[in-house]
Amino acid sequence: MISAAFLLETALYLIFAVPVVVISIRRFKIPLAYLCFGIFVFVVLRVFFEIPNPSVFVLRARSVADKNFFRNLLFVLSGALSSYFLFTVLKFFSDDSLSTDDVLFGVFTALYCQFYLNLVAVILSACIGVLYYILLAVLQKFKKKDGIFRPVFSVRFVPFIAAGAVLTRILL
Repeated sequence: MISAAFLLETALYLIFAVPVVVISIRRFKIPLAYLCFGIFVFVVLRVFFEIPNPSVFVLRARSVADKNFFRNLLFVLSGALSSYFLFTVLKFFSDDSLSTDDVLFGVFTALYCQFYLNLVAVILSACIGVLYYILLAVLQKFKKKDGIFRPVFSVRFVPFIAAGAVLTRILL
């Protein structure tokens, strides 16, 4: 059964992710102010609020004196930092084909998926990206005209990160 917490988090993620993905595909650039605001919203949601009953849309404010406050803060920060370091290492080994925008979107996705599901989302994103490029290369091979091969065009990794994150949260 899909919980109210899942619906709220997914709706918030899609409110920020869909415009970022569309702009990323069209302009090869991410609106950083919009994405940073989304990161801020997810940090505030994860640290300062909780959903006591997962089947009801009720948010309860969490105070700094709450015993779970610092545990949640550490959990949120560890997820965001692990995603930052993971995408930075991937950026280094991919010969800078990943941009800083992709790294920040990875941090945003880590706040949505939380710490453990983030690794699954990254692996699923990479698989979706590889399948997309294989399918595109096969389609272009059959469509080549006059013996001229057109190379596979470049697409940012952001759409694949978003698809992998949403699929991970739905499946797990």
